[in-house]
Amino acid sequence: MNLKKFTALVGMIGAAVCSVYFFNKNVEEDAVQMVTGNWVASELICNERVDGIIGMDLDDTSMLVNGAKYDVDHYQVERIDNEFTCGAVGKAHFIYKVTMQPAQASIEVGELNDFAVIRNETGQVYFKLTPEFKAFYDDIRAKG
Repeated sequence: MNLKKFTALVGMIGAAVCSVYFFNKNVEEDAVQMVTGNWVASELICNERVDGIIGMDLDDTSMLVNGAKYDVDHYQVERIDNEFTCGAVGKAHFIYKVTMQPAQASIEVGELNDFAVIRNETGQVYFKLTPEFKAFYDDIRAKG
């Protein structure tokens, strides 16, 4: 193999490695951005085993669930394609599985209608607490 072909081959391999690295980095950043925030699960929406309302708070360094705080050193992100039907509310489409390290807690992250949604390992479904979700929840609660 001559020097020109070898140099071109090394350049193509380098470009492929860089594109995979930066693609994965963007996927991880997107998933972490989606998952961080305040989340609520309610017995009224998609959860039969939730009594009342429970919350979960996730940020870059910790996860707060049921009053217990867990440190998060990093997030491990995997692309998935799962669906979950939530009664009359609709169908959730999960696009990421995110594992918080070192806690080893995993959640699926996606969307249900226009709402960000996560599902934990026990099947509880949480919605990102936004003004739009709060209005939706209040409407469902008013209808009883």
